[in-house]
Amino acid sequence: MKPFSKTPLTNNPTLAAVLFFVTLLLFSSAIGLWIYFSPGRQVVNPYPDMEATRLIYEDKNYGTDEIYCENGQIYLSKSFIKNHIDQYIHFDGNGNYITITTRDKFFQMQTNELSAKINDKATELLFPPKLINDEPFLPADIINEIYPVSLEHIKDYNLVILEDLNRNVLQGYSKFEGAIIRKSPDLRSGIINRLKEEELVTIYQEQDDWYHIRTKEGFLGYIRTQDITLKEVKLRGKKEKDKKPLIPPHRPLGEPINLTWEHVIRETPSPDNMPSLPGVNVISPTWFHLRNSSGELINLAEKSYVEWAHDNNIKVWALFSNNFDPNLTSDFLRDPAARKNAIYQIVLYSEIYNLDGINLDFENMYLKDRDYYTQFVRELTPFLREQGLSVSVDVTFISLSENWSMSYDRAALAETVDYVMVMAYDEHWGSSPAAGSVASLPWVENNLQKILEKVPNHKLVLGIPFYTRLWEEKKQEDGSLTVSSSAHGMKGISNILNKHDAEITFDEKTQQYYAEYIENGKKYRTWLETKESIKKRLELVHKYDLAGIASWRRGFETEDIWEIIKDELSIQR
Repeated sequence: MKPFSKTPLTNNPTLAAVLFFVTLLLFSSAIGLWIYFSPGRQVVNPYPDMEATRLIYEDKNYGTDEIYCENGQIYLSKSFIKNHIDQYIHFDGNGNYITITTRDKFFQMQTNELSAKINDKATELLFPPKLINDEPFLPADIINEIYPVSLEHIKDYNLVILEDLNRNVLQGYSKFEGAIIRKSPDLRSGIINRLKEEELVTIYQEQDDWYHIRTKEGFLGYIRTQDITLKEVKLRGKKEKDKKPLIPPHRPLGEPINLTWEHVIRETPSPDNMPSLPGVNVISPTWFHLRNSSGELINLAEKSYVEWAHDNNIKVWALFSNNFDPNLTSDFLRDPAARKNAIYQIVLYSEIYNLDGINLDFENMYLKDRDYYTQFVRELTPFLREQGLSVSVDVTFISLSENWSMSYDRAALAETVDYVMVMAYDEHWGSSPAAGSVASLPWVENNLQKILEKVPNHKLVLGIPFYTRLWEEKKQEDGSLTVSSSAHGMKGISNILNKHDAEITFDEKTQQYYAEYIENGKKYRTWLETKESIKKRLELVHKYDLAGIASWRRGFETEDIWEIIKDELSIQR
């Protein structure tokens, strides 16, 4: 047998080649791993185009489309302001009016005009708003004056930094000179900038071992958490002396609201004929109505009525309606001059008649006019607040009816006014195809829960009916029923039922008393409003801690009902 060969492996060409390629592969892999895991060294410029001014809002780069700079003056687009700062800023192409409303201020200006108005008082602007490609742009000085924001132009990089002064921000310091800001939270990512030692940055988010930050110069990027010393959370804001105290909603006499509407058709009732209204602290006469699309009003007000109310410690919140005319309302709401005309008259009448508030009752509006109605309310409210008046609006429960429900932006209205009266009735309206309750208790509570998702309970006033409908059902030859109804007050329906010796029972489904009788082959049915049903409605006020009640209408009630309401509202629960 041949002995084992002791020839070196390197003398074997095949093995040597294999070893070479294995070594080369391992070396290449090591180089690759070193490159893969080593920090990136490439410097990247996040803002390569410095010709056009760029907008940085907090932690986001909004580019150059929403901002405009001319001779050093900065302008922001209305679209950006609407999307990020003030959803209610309004532009009327009819006249090129820009309108901004706050709790107690009404700002109106026109593009390319230096004259503007604040609560209808003339003022001069340093720079006018501009119209660029049909888009309004507002100058920075106006934005800084009206909104709780700060605008700073970093000219070295042609950046504008916009900050929200009402925002809590976390700040931190760089631990050492040269701490690296990267484009993304990855060591291999490009380098955006380097920090000086103890340079202050704003921290927006933590992601794994990285902070998303913004520097004072406007650079956005990521830095390792180990390179930052955290400071405190800071609430930006204007100086304390610049802050105005919030005025709480008006609470008449320190009590829950007990409002009743006074239905005025042609003439206001004489104070000599007014009954005692124990517990009522607000009365709302239906005095003002939209006459035409120019904003002129029908006025049925009577000063002696206000004097009678004040003598009885009752506030007067006069009602202003749109006459429930959707076409008239649409033309009116879409005309800024008409809106202003109506506002002037309401303010004037409020002063002449010494009113305490205005109650807006706009109903049957087109869905397309929903935002225009909100805008009108926002324009009117600052003028009324300036006079110390309360502002309230009437809305229906939430439903799929475009004209009678979807045309209200309840959340926006609630944000603007002092109170929202929900008309919690007409579950079955006058021309309903089937007989039923005006406002069954389960229906009211179920819908009340839904509207409380839009309107805070301390602003919501529950509307209660003092009326019912008497339904007439007649059987036709083909077996079908024809249904019609008539509305009656509490006392009136009681007289009708007594006259016909109607059978009255308690209906568990509606939680109301129910009555019916037969006359001349027709069945008459009704679901009653009684002291028991009124008490149950008031229990909802306590259960959901609402602002109070509003009853439709005075004159429909029985004489004992005011004492019942007074006693129930005063109960501490």
